[in-house]
Amino acid sequence: MAATGTTPIISAAVAPQAFTADCAVTPGTRIVITKPDDFHHHFRDGSVIATVAEHASRRFARCLVMPNLKPPVTTTEMALEYRQRILNSAVDAPLMEPLMTMYVC
Repeated sequence: MAATGTTPIISAAVAPQAFTADCAVTPGTRIVITKPDDFHHHFRDGSVIATVAEHASRRFARCLVMPNLKPPVTTTEMALEYRQRILNSAVDAPLMEPLMTMYVC
């Protein structure tokens, strides 16, 4: 399985017969998650967004973005603008896909 581009997200060295009914893995097999997803990430805004976005980009393939800014992200337009700020902030880092959410009041 691969992320956007060619970066692998999950590399599995587990043969199909390694799994039993109770999902036990045969000793000596392993699953390596090389670039996981983050399901709860606060990118912030303003002067710290670049630091946070670069940190996340180096570690995660995708991040579920928490929308609780001031003011909170409550419209599609605000979410798209915030996404662009995140992407623009991580220019020197590997590709990371921010998955946008909206604050429901």
